[in-house]
Amino acid sequence: MSLTAYNNLPSQQFTRTHNQPNGVTGARAQEITSQSFDSIKWQTKTSHYQRNYQVAIKHYLNRNFDRAWDAVYPSITEILNDDTNNIDTSLTLKLFKLYLSLIDLIIKEINHHRLTTVTVSKEDLKFPRIIENEALSSELIDNFLKGELLQQLKQISPANEQLDPGLLLMCFIIELSNGFDPTTIRIQVEEYLIREGILVNGKPTVIQDDNDMTNLKMVEFYLFCVLPKLNQHDVSKKYIKVLFSYDATRFGKWK
Repeated sequence: MSLTAYNNLPSQQFTRTHNQPNGVTGARAQEITSQSFDSIKWQTKTSHYQRNYQVAIKHYLNRNFDRAWDAVYPSITEILNDDTNNIDTSLTLKLFKLYLSLIDLIIKEINHHRLTTVTVSKEDLKFPRIIENEALSSELIDNFLKGELLQQLKQISPANEQLDPGLLLMCFIIELSNGFDPTTIRIQVEEYLIREGILVNGKPTVIQDDNDMTNLKMVEFYLFCVLPKLNQHDVSKKYIKVLFSYDATRFGKWK
């Protein structure tokens, strides 16, 4: 995606002291200095992203969605281009939840604008600059349909760590509600369910922990949204019978 170019943060200049701590010389002193620079860099980045988030969420809550996008998108771009993942995890999640919410609104407005025959005034648009820029609108839609959202979430996930399930579910819901290929969504969701041990060798297993609301919500989304979208109602009923065999009330309600 390409929007108006944003300037990078100015580089920080630090004065190096010639007085080393008692007993600390040579390589150890350099290591300590490096760690100090890393700490300052982390704090600077975190403060920068925190300010952007606060501005963006304020605009979002006030329904100034275009301004919210302008505030959050540069941070998203910077994070995706930062190989060090040098940012507080909880702040990253907040930024990306807001980003996904805005992407959902943007995709819906682009699709609505293309389908409607009624002229909509600029003042009534949530994202007038994006809607009026056909090249940018097309790029956003094309990237979305190519699965960009999931790729971005994978990109921000630290090595050897699982993707945040809340963000994943949010991503899948946005995809399904905006014309994304449901077969691809099924594959995406099943990858998660396999990793969680809910699907084993292509077959469902009994859910062991009904208190795990994230897994439960993902299973419900799979059973009641994804499979029905593919006209797999019989498969959905079959899976419900196995997954919730321990819960007669739930099974009786859903079957």
